[in-house]
Amino acid sequence: MRIVEQPCPRCAIRRSVSFGRLGSYCYNCKFRWNGFGSATPITRPVQVHVAEYPFGVAELARLEIFRAAVRAGFYNEWPTIQPVEH
Repeated sequence: MRIVEQPCPRCAIRRSVSFGRLGSYCYNCKFRWNGFGSATPITRPVQVHVAEYPFGVAELARLEIFRAAVRAGFYNEWPTIQPVEH
């Protein structure tokens, strides 16, 4: 199992998990498909309802900008260490 830069054929998230010859899996929308780049589903796709995936085009664009800012180092989850003054 390895994380790859392979978009999900259903929800188009950029990364998915590859199980080699066993196929690929998307942890975002739970879609499973055969082989690298093939959109042949192994299991019947689960219907994604608006309540489960509430983001529209504008929100997805904002998320992509935020992800780029995180990659560039503008935001992170690590606290900044302040020097201790005596």
